[in-house]
Amino acid sequence: MSVIQQRRAAKLAAKKKQAEQQQAAAKKHAEQAKADAAPAKKPSKLRQKLAKATDQQIKDLDRKVDGLEGQVDDMVHDLTETQGKVDQLNDQVSGLDGAVDELDSSVDELKDEVSELDNRVTSHDDDINELRARLDSEEGTGNLELEVAKGIVAKCIEETRTIEDIADRAPVKAEAVKRLEAFVMKYIESAAAYPNIAAVWFMIWLFDLADIPRAVKVGLHLAKQGIHKMPTRFSSNIYTYICDNIFDWAKAELEAERSAGPYLQQVVEAMEAQGWEVPIMVRSKLHAMLGKHLEAQGQYKEALEEYETTISINERGGVKKRISAMKEKLGIKD
Repeated sequence: MSVIQQRRAAKLAAKKKQAEQQQAAAKKHAEQAKADAAPAKKPSKLRQKLAKATDQQIKDLDRKVDGLEGQVDDMVHDLTETQGKVDQLNDQVSGLDGAVDELDSSVDELKDEVSELDNRVTSHDDDINELRARLDSEEGTGNLELEVAKGIVAKCIEETRTIEDIADRAPVKAEAVKRLEAFVMKYIESAAAYPNIAAVWFMIWLFDLADIPRAVKVGLHLAKQGIHKMPTRFSSNIYTYICDNIFDWAKAELEAERSAGPYLQQVVEAMEAQGWEVPIMVRSKLHAMLGKHLEAQGQYKEALEEYETTISINERGGVKKRISAMKEKLGIKD
């Protein structure tokens, strides 16, 4: 084979190879185009159901989540309201503690008052017999003025025993006080010191007549002497009698928005300075009453001192709530 023939054969082989390559590429392109033109295969019914079920479950879950979020919001709201109610209940409980203390104190006071009333309904005969016995005793020996004064007392007791209404007895007592006044004032001013039942009755009737200035003056003098006994109808001593009566009067004055000064404070000071023999409840209630009057007058510091003294004497003095109130007014933190 000549050189020219070899060159032609090589060219033909090259063209043939190129043609084959183009044919293969065209075939591949046709197959791809056919595949692209073919319709997409539809998913099976099972897959469609699963897809729909999944979508529904997602929607259901979304709704449940929304519901739970709403419930959580409601629970938070309810919890806030409940906490507020708990705080209110705590405040009410604190208030009830103070009310219970005051109620306990009032019950104790009421028991004292009932006991005193029980004693006062004792027959007047005991007092008359006592007076008659003392007229013959050493107390009345050689003291004509005292004997006359005892006679006035005996007459008053005799007259009042037939009068049922206590208010109707007042004029009889007032007349006896008027007749005894000169004798008792002379006894006090002369610095005499002997058991004087007439002066004791004079004091008692002054308290009954609500003549507090004179009742306190005479009562404090007799109490300081420490030698006088109460009539037999009274179970308490002279110190307790004075304290109970000044307390009752001061309580009424407080309710009427009137001052109890200076008489309440005078009795409290004498009770402490002279060491009067009185029950703990009597001593504590006088300090509590003085504290309430001081509070009513805006003297919060002095009132707090009286309330704290009350608690130191009797833990159930009924003023714990008042102590907190005074500290709040004074800006004192516990």
